[in-house]
Amino acid sequence: MNTFSTLLVAAGLLVLCGSLIPLTKTSHYETGQRLGWRFVYALNWAFILGYLYFLAYLWGGSANLIDLVLAIILFGGGVFVYLVSQMSVASLECIQKSASAYEKQSLHDVLTGLPNRKQLFYVLAGTLAARGRDDDVFSVMVMDLNGFKDINDTLGHHAGDKALQMVAPRLQQQLRSSDTLCRMGGDEFAVVLPKTGSDQALLVAQKMLKALEPSFKIEEKELVMGISIGIACCPEHSADVDALIQFADIAMYQAKRNKTGVEIYVAANDSHSVQKLSAPHRLQKIITNEQLELRYQPINDHNEISGMEVFVCWPKIDGEDMTPGYCMSLVEYMGLGEKVNHFILKKALAQYSQWQARFDFKLHLNLMVESALSREFFLLFEQELKLYEIKPSSVTLEIPEPALRKSLTIIGDALKNLAALGVSLSIKNFGGHGAALLLIRDNPLKELKLDALFSKDLETDISNQAIIQAAQAFCNRLGIFMVVEGIDTEAAVATLKGMGIHRYQGNAYCPALKIDEVRLFLENLN
Repeated sequence: MNTFSTLLVAAGLLVLCGSLIPLTKTSHYETGQRLGWRFVYALNWAFILGYLYFLAYLWGGSANLIDLVLAIILFGGGVFVYLVSQMSVASLECIQKSASAYEKQSLHDVLTGLPNRKQLFYVLAGTLAARGRDDDVFSVMVMDLNGFKDINDTLGHHAGDKALQMVAPRLQQQLRSSDTLCRMGGDEFAVVLPKTGSDQALLVAQKMLKALEPSFKIEEKELVMGISIGIACCPEHSADVDALIQFADIAMYQAKRNKTGVEIYVAANDSHSVQKLSAPHRLQKIITNEQLELRYQPINDHNEISGMEVFVCWPKIDGEDMTPGYCMSLVEYMGLGEKVNHFILKKALAQYSQWQARFDFKLHLNLMVESALSREFFLLFEQELKLYEIKPSSVTLEIPEPALRKSLTIIGDALKNLAALGVSLSIKNFGGHGAALLLIRDNPLKELKLDALFSKDLETDISNQAIIQAAQAFCNRLGIFMVVEGIDTEAAVATLKGMGIHRYQGNAYCPALKIDEVRLFLENLN
């Protein structure tokens, strides 16, 4: 009995000593309970001393039944402590791996494996903090692929994803191990170049341009993609992280606009130019954060509201008004048209769903036309109409004449699909850009909106009066409605009514309104 008890305690002691190894590992993990684990480690040593004391007791005498029971308990206790310590370390290692994987995922782009926008700002902050001496410099590049939107639109998003995965390694191969290439989102990349001035950064940019010259083979097609690069340097241009990104972004848009491939940021002497250059960055931020505002303008028909036109009120950039045409071309150029269209649909249809139970007028939508041609947009449109329980016949899509003329063959099929759904179609600004009668003949239109150009000095301009009357007769023969835009004075209203025309839009009836003002306007109608 004595020998058996001694062997049990000795075995328990060895197992207990074995638990010291996993317990030692626990001190390497940032668990927030390090002090607790150290206490467990010290307690384990106390157990070992207790085991040694009992082992010495058994060695020097004879064991009875109670000693045997204690030996069994101590053996079991040693095994228990060993198993718990091993399982604890395994759990901590699993937690550590999960935390590392989550951290990597939150700081890296899933598609390309590159650091993402969040990691970019961490790297920039670290580079800025490590500058050390005042003469240390570093550069930031912002890059945007040329032709990427065409690949997405033509071959689909899966081809676009493949293109990004092929571009990233080519760019990475042109950099040093100390440089950081990040994907900011979409087809936009950024690079941080420590201890690199503008001249050296320019050389790196030229290497990147050359690296993308060979074609890419995607879905058995040879595709060519260029890149536009903007460069900003610290401290030459700024020592602020956000400003450096913005300045590099501005330089990149300069390179894209000038078709030079790469540009180094140069602060313009004219503040107006600086505001103009910063417009893309600011506009992108406003659209991404859904900070656009909508405006509503009623359409008058025999002194009753027949429709409510909805359009985007484009924001001021640094206090400067940007023309709608400039903003819309910029939005399409940056590939943000789909986001703007989704915003307009969601907001306008949600609001109209509240009005349609009380008022009988159509909703007239002004969208980014070039981004409203895809199958995806058609399905989104159909989905949103069903979501808000709005009949397609209650909605009119207004297409500016210049956009329709620009892509007549492409737009035609998309318009026919919308018309088949039941959506009414209207040409906006007709006649102001050299009217083409083919636009009316070849498209399923329900309405023509005559450009405000013909409303100027309407009460005295006989030529404009004749054009409006002829256009009305033309629309009557075709069976489509006509709306005269830009009727801003009571004299113009009287002249229009004197010609037997009662369908118009302009400040004389109601100016463009914010949503709160629309509610008040409709209440007054009641």
